[in-house]
Formats: sequence, structure tokens, C-alpha cells
Amino acid sequence: MERLWIASQIAAWVIATAELLTALVLLWALGRIHLRFAPEHHALVTDEGPEIHTRMGEISGTSVDGKVVSTAHYRGREVVLLFVAPECGPCRQVLQAVAKVRRTIPRCPEFLLVVEESRSEAKNIARTRARNATLVVDEGAEIRASLDIERTPYALLIDGNGVLRMKGVVNDQGQLEGLIRRRGRHMGAMRWSVSLDDGAQGSGPTNSEEQVALLVG
Repeated sequence: MERLWIASQIAAWVIATAELLTALVLLWALGRIHLRFAPEHHALVTDEGPEIHTRMGEISGTSVDGKVVSTAHYRGREVVLLFVAPECGPCRQVLQAVAKVRRTIPRCPEFLLVVEESRSEAKNIARTRARNATLVVDEGAEIRASLDIERTPYALLIDGNGVLRMKGVVNDQGQLEGLIRRRGRHMGAMRWSVSLDDGAQGSGPTNSEEQVALLVG
């Protein structure tokens, strides 16, 4: 009788374990399906700023420590030029997302943040919300104005050859990740034709596609 009771307990544990494993496998499969069909986040591509797939000129400014910082220092590496301004709720949100993005994206670019704040406030941001990024102080928003960019938070993804590969409004972590992951290879369902600009090699939209591509974003 005792042996029968022990055997029944073992059988019950085996059944319970099998049910638990089955439930875990189902949850894993559902998670994979969700990731596959979940909507992909993209930066909001606008017609402001430099054209995608054109070579950028050198952009420079002064860091919170008073040193000159330039996009030329990042040649050979990808860099995200991110513009943030005061009194901008999404700017604060995307600043907090920078560290998470650096951890989650393989081969993540460097970040160069153009902070349109006073030097003291920029130092506070560098200390509390952007420890792993280089900050440029541009209280008068002169750099953004020189690039004809009208809004913040706005990001430019520049490749190692100084060519702009993606741009757009990035209000949150998902849009910032989308800007980096696309890396200019496509926009929505658009296909890109070969385009050369000042010797820069890459893919770019044809003239007939360009306006549609901007709307697809």
C-alpha cells in the first residue's frame, strides 16, 4: 500500500512537471509570435534637415568641460547626433532611453548629444541622465538652426564615412532604436537605388520615390 502511494505521488509530480514545461513552451511560442508580428517602431522621418544618404559637413561644438567636440572625431564609427531642448517632455524621455538603447542594440553607434541648455544644466544632465554619452552645449540652438532642423528631440544617424543614413523625430526608446536598426537600408516597403553624392557610396531613393519615402517614414 505504501509503495502504491509513493508511486502515485511520483506520477503526480511527473504530470505536474510535464504540464509546467508545456505551459512554458506555449508562453515562449506566444512570445515569439508577438515579437514577429508586433508593429515595428520607426523614427518620424521629416523633410527638414539634411537629405538622407548625403555626406555631412563637420559639425562641432563645445562640451560641458569646455573642449571642442566634432563629428570628425567619429570618422570610422557610426554616431547618433541627438538634439534635445529644455521644456521638452519627450526629450527627457529619450535621454533616459539612451543607456538602454546602448545595451540592447548590437554594434550600437556612439552618441553625441546636442543639449540646448545652459552649461550648468548640461552638466547636470551629463551627471544624471547621460553618463555614457558626449554632450555638446548649444544654448542658442545654433547647430540645429544651421541644419534647418525645426523640432526636438531629433536625431541624425551618421555612418563612419560621414554620410547621413537616417534622420527623424525620436520621441521614445522605440523610435530611437528604429532609427538605428534601419541604418538607411530601407524606408517602409521602399526599395533603394544606388546613389552617389560627393563620392559617398550608398543607397538612396530615386527622385520619384523620395517624397513617398518621407511619407512612409
